[in-house]
Parts: sequence; C-alpha cells; structure tokens
Amino acid sequence: MNDNEFSDFLNTAPCNHNIFKYLMITRNKLRQYKRIAVSVSGGSDSDIILDLIELVKPSDGCGEIRYIFFDTGLEYDATLRHITETEQKYGITIERIKPKKSIPAACRDYGVPFICKDVSEMLYRLQKHGFDWLDLPENATTEKYGRCKSALDWYFSRRQPMLSNH
Repeated sequence: MNDNEFSDFLNTAPCNHNIFKYLMITRNKLRQYKRIAVSVSGGSDSDIILDLIELVKPSDGCGEIRYIFFDTGLEYDATLRHITETEQKYGITIERIKPKKSIPAACRDYGVPFICKDVSEMLYRLQKHGFDWLDLPENATTEKYGRCKSALDWYFSRRQPMLSNH
C-alpha cells in the first residue's frame, strides 16, 4: 500500500493513539532494514505479525522480507495446510526449513529436551549463581546458594515445575 493509501486507511479506521503509533513504527522498521526475516509458526501470534507486516508494508520500498517456517516434522496436517493457505492469501512465499537431524536422531545424539520452560528457568537460575551440582547435603547447599530459593525448592523436589508450554 502506498503512503497515501496507508494514510487514508489510518484516517478512516477506528484507531487509538497507541495502535497508530505501533503501525507507524512497524512501517518505518520495514523501510529501515534491507533484510527482514519473520518466523511463521502457523499459530495465531505469527499470523497477527504477518498480517500486520502485510498491512503496513510500503509499496514504494522496503527491505526484502523472508517468511520462514521451521518444519520439525511434528506439525499437524492442519498447520501445514494453514501455511499454504497463508501464502495464497497474501501472495507470498513462506520458506520451509527442515532440521538437519530428525527429532528422534537429535534425542538419541544429544539427549531429550527439558520438560518445559520452567525447568529451563530453574536450571538457569542455579547456573547463574555458580551452582556446582555436587551431591552436598541439602542444608549445606541451601546455606551456600540460599539466594535462589525457588530454584533450590525445585532442585530438592519441594515444588513441581509448571508443565505449561508458555
């Protein structure tokens, strides 16, 4: 959409100041960078970002936009269809990138990933405090690393990790 069409759209659409501000920021960022990569998952968040970019993309010049979908091989058929439908809807190409190793091969070679982000967060907190993973008695460990109480509670199984994917 050219600048006049974009301006007309903004003037006629019901829009509050913050929405207008972020539409303009997005449009200016698209003009500012020569190469832009947008990860597309097929989920609602990436759909919104893609829709926003396509809405405000200046027709008189913006950087190269690459839409990328990381195809792990575990996606639902509906997700794969949605990616194709999104390409058709916007007249774009979404590049599909497959991993160098399948998930079973990666698990075999590197181990199983952590259960969730909460477990990763607890490990990060302990590592940040220089946790040495020795089999010290609980009281000695708590005395040494008492500043990271929630991570120690997790480590000593006094609390379960949240099993959410968010």
